[in-house]
Formats: sequence, structure tokens, C-alpha cells
Amino acid sequence: MGFRWHVAQLRTRVSRALIIDAAIVLAFIVCRIVPVWGRPIARFPDTLGYLTLDFSGSATRLWPVPLLYQVVTSDTARVVVHVALGILVWLWLALEVRFLVPNLRRAAPVAVLVLGATPQVARWDLTILSESIGLSVAVATFSCWTHAVRTRTTAAWVAASCFTVLFGMTRTAHVPIMILVAIIVVVAAFRAHLYVPLKVVAPIFAVGCLAGLFMLSNNHAVSTLNLYTVLSERVLGNPEASSWFAANGMPWNDTFNEARAYVYRDDLPPGLLDYLDLPADQSPPELMLVGGMEVAQWARNDGWQTYVRYLATHPYDTITSAATQLNPLLDPTDATLLPLAPRPIIPRSLFGPWAGWLGAACFAIAATIGRFRFDSRLAVPCFALLCAVPWFYINVYGSGIEHPRHAITMAVIVRISCLAAIAVGWDRLVTAQRANARHPLSSASN
Repeated sequence: MGFRWHVAQLRTRVSRALIIDAAIVLAFIVCRIVPVWGRPIARFPDTLGYLTLDFSGSATRLWPVPLLYQVVTSDTARVVVHVALGILVWLWLALEVRFLVPNLRRAAPVAVLVLGATPQVARWDLTILSESIGLSVAVATFSCWTHAVRTRTTAAWVAASCFTVLFGMTRTAHVPIMILVAIIVVVAAFRAHLYVPLKVVAPIFAVGCLAGLFMLSNNHAVSTLNLYTVLSERVLGNPEASSWFAANGMPWNDTFNEARAYVYRDDLPPGLLDYLDLPADQSPPELMLVGGMEVAQWARNDGWQTYVRYLATHPYDTITSAATQLNPLLDPTDATLLPLAPRPIIPRSLFGPWAGWLGAACFAIAATIGRFRFDSRLAVPCFALLCAVPWFYINVYGSGIEHPRHAITMAVIVRISCLAAIAVGWDRLVTAQRANARHPLSSASN
């Protein structure tokens, strides 16, 4: 009778746990579907570029999002795919976090799902752009590397590497981050003598990085447009910067300082418009009109090299100017993002300020390292936070418009990394307290 009673109790506890987990999953699914159900789907001038698939490297957009949009041809179906992918990857991340911190087996996953249902994340499902897909791929990449570090299997390393390459291909700004991840992963695997996964991972990264560099080098339309927006934002109207650019090879006319607006495509001479090869439906910056062919040729041939030299030779201005963008990029408001009309049911405040997230994560990491050896579970969160630094600067200096939108994936990954780090720190402290409670004399003697 006693054995049967214990079995019955175990079944009851398991059933109750399954019911609670199912309710949590269902609640999250509802929180991702309701905000977009029946809401207007938004297209923007950039949308047309994502509807053209081209693997040659000369297309205005890299291939993953256009490939999906070629397979799924209606906007309604695309939003359904956005939502489905978002649900899957955030549930996957919640599961990985559950394995990561057994002492927080329900609290940490719930926190992950709440973050994944906030309006700052879910709103992008309504856009026919790259943000929704980019967010899902980034979250999946984080989950893959968390799984790879936890299981240390070759298959997990291969999957994580493939997702990293896919992440790098979702946006041009992600290509340098992909290359950085590839270098550090290969070096770390070599130093840890993980030769078996390294033999498979290294070729994947080599192909992905070469393809990314090839596409960046051929993506003249977007890179030239981005350079003009940067010049309009950071150089025009800045006497010191304009003098430096004029002295370093940029064709210059003082009338350029007033050319900080946008004009119509038909305002440009046909030859200039063909040479610039603007992305479809993109309004040209006024500098394209007043600068003419002379500035356009300089922008294509020497513009980015000159701009990088300017940033490198003005380090103080480079650092301080970017610092003013921390809050706008990492704590975006609806006014700084694209105009959309979702129906959020999770408060925006639960996205949390980036400074609070980072402060709590640093405290948890410091407390954990101060008391124990470095926990391998912190490897992915810490590495992701380090990658966020160059990622942030790329978003700030790689374009002159819509910084908060371009940086939304980075803002989400920063919060995921901080959440994982906080959970690991809490889990280690709980484990230590339980060990001390079981062996008080041993802990006192230590």
C-alpha cells in the first residue's frame, strides 16, 4: 500500500507540473498571437528590397529574408511565419535556460518568455522587413551556443556554427559580428583541444565569412546610401568634420552644409541615379543631388575608407558621440521605432532599462566569480555582452538613420545575456547555500 501511495503521489506531482508548464507555454503563445491578430500589416520603402532574391552578392539585401519571402508569398502568411518562428525560438531559449539553471527551473524560463512577449520584441511580426526574422535567428543562435557549451557535442557545435552564419546573413551589420564570433570560437576550440568539432566548424565559418565579405564588397547600393546618410548626420553642419573630410579627399562645396534633407528620386539626373543604384523606393539624401557625380564617385571608391580613418583619428569624439546613443538604441521608445499598430498585452516596462539589466548581470557575475571558479554556463552570456560592444558601434556609425530600429536585435540579445547571467549567478548561490546547510561544519572549517 505504501509503495502504491508513493507512486500515486509522484504521478500527481508530475501531472501538476505538466499542467503548469503547459499553461505557461499556452500563455506565451497567446501573448505572441494577440498583439498581431487582425492588426494592419506594415510595408515600408525598404520592403521591396526584401522581395528580390539574389545570391550574386549585388542585391540590396542579403539572402535569408528574401529567400523566405520567395517561398511565402502573401503578407498574411509571412506574419504567421514571423509569429510561429518567434514562438518556437523563445520556447527553445526558455528550455535551454531551464537546463542551465536547475534551481530556477520554472522562474527563469518564465522570465525569458515574458521578455520574448514584450511589445519591443513582438511588434516586429507585423513588418515585412528583416527585424522579425533577424530577432528569431539571433535568439536561436544564442540558444544553440548555450546548448553547445552545455552538451559539448560535435552536432551541437555544428548547429551553433550554422545558425551563426545564418545570423550573419540576415543583415549587413551582422556580418562583422559573425566574423568576430567565428574567430573567437575557432581560437577557443583550438586552445581547449576540441579538434573534432573544430574540423567541422572551421570550414563552416570559413565559407560563411568569405560569403559575407563577398556580399559586403558587392553591396554598393546599400553601402553607398548608408555612407550618404552618415555624412548628412555627422559631417554636414560640423565645421571640424567637414574641414577634415575636405582635406582628406572628399570633393567639397560649402553649400553641402545646407543639404541635410531628402529629395525625390526624379530630382536626380538619370545618369547619376543609375550610377548610385539606389535601393528601390528609397528617397535619396539631398547631398546626392548637390554633390553630383563627383561626390558619388568618391563615395563609392574612397568614402568608407575615409570615414573609417576619421573615426580612428578622432577617438575621443568617436567614443563620446556613441555614448549619447546608448539610451535611444538600448531603451527604444515607440516614437523612435517604425509606426506600427500592435495590440500588446505585456507592459512595455517589463523590457526593462538596459542599465538595470547590465548592472544586475555584472553584480551576479562578480559575485559568482568571487566565490567560485568561473562557471562555464556564463561563457555564452559574457561573450554575447562583449560582442554587443562592437555591434553597438556598428549600429551607431554604420548608418545615419533609424538607429533604434537597426539596433533592436542587439538590445534584445543584451537583455537575454543579462537574464542568463543573473540566473546562473542566482543558481550558483542557491546551490552553495544548500551545500552549506547539508555540511555546516565542513563549510565553517573552509
